[in-house]
This record gives sequence, C-alpha cells and structure tokens, in this order.
Amino acid sequence: MPHFRFYSKGAPFPGTCVFSGDNKDLWEIGSLTFQGQVLPVLLSDRVLQELATSAGFVEKRKYDELKSEMAEKFAKQEAQILVAPNLIKEFLNDVNSIIGNFVTSLASVDISDKPVQPEGDQADSGSIAAKPGSSPKGGKGKKQTSEPGDESSEQ
Repeated sequence: MPHFRFYSKGAPFPGTCVFSGDNKDLWEIGSLTFQGQVLPVLLSDRVLQELATSAGFVEKRKYDELKSEMAEKFAKQEAQILVAPNLIKEFLNDVNSIIGNFVTSLASVDISDKPVQPEGDQADSGSIAAKPGSSPKGGKGKKQTSEPGDESSEQ
C-alpha cells in the first residue's frame, strides 16, 4: 500500500484540503480517526509546495539552476587554488629579490666619508677628566653591622 495517494479531481470524504479548502489536486498523506470513522488527511498541491518551500526544498528546475551555478563557482575556485602555489613562489622570489637588492645597495655605500653626526653634536668622548673627591651633595652611608632583615641590629 502506498504511503501517499494523489487525487486530481475529487477525493474521498471530506474531499478538501485541511488547510486551504481546495478540492482539486489533493494528496492523501495519512488518516485520522474521528468519532469512530477513519478520515483521510488531504493536502492540496499548493499547500504542499508552500510547505516544501518553507522547509527549504525547491523545485527541480530551480535546483538544477542552483546546482549549475555552484558547479561553475567551484570550478573557478578550484582553478584559483591550483594556481595559488605558483603565485606564492613568485611572490617569495620577488621578496627575496627586493631584500637582496636592498642589502647589496647598503653594502655598496661608502660610509667612511660621511659622518653619522656633525662634529658639534657628538656624544661626550670623555676627554675631560673627573675630579677626585666626594660629591658635595652626596651623603655618607652607614656601615652595616648585620645581615639585612635581622631585627636585633636595627634601632
């Protein structure tokens, strides 16, 4: 016995869709027992299409369109993925070339003729000798008699 039956015109009592009241193109999807009688549950084609669309289903024609669009997108992405390793190699070669040219240009610069700082801006070279003695602002520290943290020597 099939699970579903289709009636193009006229169906067993009550003979109408339980949602829309349509009486043509009905699908029997099951049955209910009501007051001792077994009654078919009927849904119209229109209601089933609305239900299928709400559930995320689409018509075959629309599905085929979407499927071909996705196949085209996948083919383009696959082509890009296949080319990616070569692009990465080219990029790395370009980066290595740029770094090599930069290092070579730095190595060829003669820096002995060009001082880094002008004469007046040079740092203290230590040519002035420090005077012996103590600093006038410096204090004299106390001589420590015991280990730090020993409470017996603190006053």
